Amino acid sequence: ARGWIAKQSSNPTAKSRAMQAIKRKKLYEQQRDQLLGTQFNVESLAFQQEQAGVTLTAVEAMQQATAHLKHKTDKIGVDTVEKLKDDMADLQADMQDIQQALAQSSGGLEDDEAEKELEALYASQAQQEEEEAMKILMGGGASSQAAPAAAQYNPAARRPAAMRA
Repeated sequence: ARGWIAKQSSNPTAKSRAMQAIKRKKLYEQQRDQLLGTQFNVESLAFQQEQAGVTLTAVEAMQQATAHLKHKTDKIGVDTVEKLKDDMADLQADMQDIQQALAQSSGGLEDDEAEKELEALYASQAQQEEEEAMKILMGGGASSQAAPAAAQYNPAARRPAAMRA
């Protein structure tokens, strides 16, 4: 169009040709805009189809997961879980009883014999300390450190409560 405008003084049809060139340019721009709009619509439609496919896949996965979970839940049931918990509590109580039984001494004659031996040791110690105290009181040869030990000794205080009775 600019070329035709420059030739306008020498060519009488130059103005009309410049007008045609401008109209053609506008027509091409409109067609270009229409094609860009069409391309956008096609791309938008393809994106929507892709999103619909993703949504469908997600819904199908949710349906399968729900059906699988329902199937598993039907197998388990609340009563089964409660019974299982009760059984576990019973087993824990049994294990605790077993552990307590293992922790207890074997008892019986061995305890009685040990008690008698301990009583004899207490009596022997008391007799020995009593003899040392008598020696000290009579002016015997015991050291000055033995006297406080003899005065503080109380055999009943050393014995366990069960043996004092």
